[in-house]
This record gives sequence, C-alpha cells and structure tokens, in this order.
Amino acid sequence: MAQSPPPFRMPPPPEAKATNVANRACLFIVIGLVAFCGVGLFILVFFVQGLVTKVSKGASCAVMFEMVQSSAIAYSREHNGKLPDGTDWEGTIEPYYARLYAKMETELKKASFLKGFLPPPPGQPLECHSENNVVTGVAYNADVAGKKVSDVKDPETTVLFYETDRRGKNLVMPYKPLPPSKAPKMVNEQRDWIKVYVSGNDQVLKSSSSSANSFDISPDDAATPKPEREPKTPSDSQK
Repeated sequence: MAQSPPPFRMPPPPEAKATNVANRACLFIVIGLVAFCGVGLFILVFFVQGLVTKVSKGASCAVMFEMVQSSAIAYSREHNGKLPDGTDWEGTIEPYYARLYAKMETELKKASFLKGFLPPPPGQPLECHSENNVVTGVAYNADVAGKKVSDVKDPETTVLFYETDRRGKNLVMPYKPLPPSKAPKMVNEQRDWIKVYVSGNDQVLKSSSSSANSFDISPDDAATPKPEREPKTPSDSQK
C-alpha cells in the first residue's frame, strides 16, 4: 500500500538578520546616549569652570585687600603703632605681605581648583582683575598715612585702603566714595567698591548674591618671626 507524503511545511523565517538589525539599533542608541551625556558633561564642566573663574576674581581681590590691611597693621605694631608712610607704602609692607601670601599659597595647595583665589604675588602690581577685563587699583588713604593707629579717631569706620578706578604703584589719595553703579561686577552682578578699615575688615566684599566674604588672615600671620631662643645650658645658669 502506498504511503502518502508528509504535509509540506514552510521553513521558519531567518532570525539572524532581524537580530543583527536590533543589535545595531541598540548600539546606535547607546552611542547616541553616551555622546549626549558627554556633550552635556562638557557643557557642565565648562559652565562650572567659568563660574569658578568669575567668583575667584572677586575673592582674590578681597583676599588682597585683607592682606594689605593686615600687613599695614602688622608693620604698625612693630613701629610704635605708626602706620606706613605714603611715599613707598607698597615696598614697606611687602615683607609682611609676602608672609601672608606664603600662608595662603600653602593653604590653597590642598585644593588645586582654588588657585585662582590667590592674590597678586609679592612684587607684582596690587590690582584687581574683574569681569569684562576691568582692572582696578589699591589706594592708601592719605588722611591716615603715617599716623599712629591710636591717633585715628574712629578706627572702625576710618578707611585704610580702598579700591579705585585708577592704577599705579603707591597710590595715596584722600578717601572719597566712588559711585556704586561704576563698581566692577561679580558673577554678572553689581558689587560694592572694596574698602578695608583701620581696625578690621567687616564685610569686605558685598554683592546682591553674597553679603560678605571672610578669610582667615590676621596681622599676627604677617608679623616678623621672632628669633628662637637657644635653650639654656646648666653652665649658663650657674654664671
């Protein structure tokens, strides 16, 4: 008896090509996401770096003024309470300023991204570099230059050094407030002209986004190191 042939069955469609297409699609999606994240990360880093640069310029200026003020007070403590003369006040306070700079440099080495907060090094012009390439200088108040600190009537409100739109070495001028509208900007916001007082630095740097910035700087850090005394020997005590 003849046997009937088995029913004809269609071969299954090839799945390899579909799988390859799906894998390629997933690969393209992953590459696109990585590229998108990379671009986003680059933009974020660029934005943060720009923000840090803008903030560091204002902070560096404030640090410089605190260091100049502390240097002048440290000098007065070692010269019978007399503030530096106005003839070469930058050269007079430079050794004190250098000690403060060394301290700040050591502290900021712990955070490399804060190097921009360092003020001008000793021997360089005492200037503030703000946004939009605005450069301002430091002026010594002629009304207190060369005076004794004890002779200043209101040391807490008497300006010692102040920011000015002029540039130059050993600037000495009577203090006159400058229009706030012409002050440099900090993070695209108007800030005050910086000034420091005879007795201290309350609210050195102000802006609409930050009420004050304070730094650990004092005249004690600027003082001339005292020579270490050699320990007494038993023979010295018997003399």
